[in-house]
Amino acid sequence: METEIDIIHRIFNDNYKNESLDVIREDNEHMQRVLYRGSINDDSIAIYRLDLNGVHLDMFPYLKGDSEVHGLKGMKRVCDFVLFVLHRGELFVLLIEMKKGKDSPLEQLQVSEPLIDFIFSRAKLLNYLTSDYKVRKIGITDIVDKRKTSERGEVIYDENNYVKLYANKRIYLERLLH
Repeated sequence: METEIDIIHRIFNDNYKNESLDVIREDNEHMQRVLYRGSINDDSIAIYRLDLNGVHLDMFPYLKGDSEVHGLKGMKRVCDFVLFVLHRGELFVLLIEMKKGKDSPLEQLQVSEPLIDFIFSRAKLLNYLTSDYKVRKIGITDIVDKRKTSERGEVIYDENNYVKLYANKRIYLERLLH
């Protein structure tokens, strides 16, 4: 029987598939995080790179915006990664943006959520997917903030389902799934 992860692999273009299920890397920001998956096996996770900096694959060819034809700022922006995780019968969509410095990752995460909703809406309309999903927005930065992001190892999301993670070199995936 096909799982939601199997169907997601059939929906997304392999050009955007992340090389590894254990590491995400943003070369432009010189950032890398190891994914500590715990009990999550290979068949329960799919990782796709949405923002392919340096590789010219235009995700939105029908929208203006490049160095020659300026459109509206931000219309082509997407977050770095989307992780699909099937955990305890629930499908989680983890949007991840990596930023160095003081820039907030939240805007890119916010504008990426409608893209995921669009893809899932189409897949549901065509009866490929029927299950609901939970979106979580994860900003990864090297700048420490005063906001509380975890308590005793559990990640605390704000009202936008957003959390900011810091300089730790590992992401404990199971802690993000609630």
